[in-house]
Amino acid sequence: MDSGGKPVEFSILTSSSNADRAKMAALLQDDLKQLGMRVQVVPLEFRSLLDRVTQTKEYDACVMGMASFDADPNSDINVWLSSGGMHWWNPRKRPPPLPGKRKSIV
Repeated sequence: MDSGGKPVEFSILTSSSNADRAKMAALLQDDLKQLGMRVQVVPLEFRSLLDRVTQTKEYDACVMGMASFDADPNSDINVWLSSGGMHWWNPRKRPPPLPGKRKSIV
């Protein structure tokens, strides 16, 4: 139950063409069921999955992979920064103020 006393229910999207990720989503579903949560695994064709995650943002959770073969984390800065174009959780987040650049309240 959530803080309002309602059952916790949500869906996890995953690619229908990736058996390993579908298994991961099923494992999550089973683990969360033990905590009393109802989770529906939704396998989608990869292009549909990408559209939901990157365009419509109509999803609760998603199991997918992002591969980078560069040891330098700076090459993936667009993933890690909340304002980055590939930052898929909490999208379109405004960057935090820089130190020393805070607005004063008068």
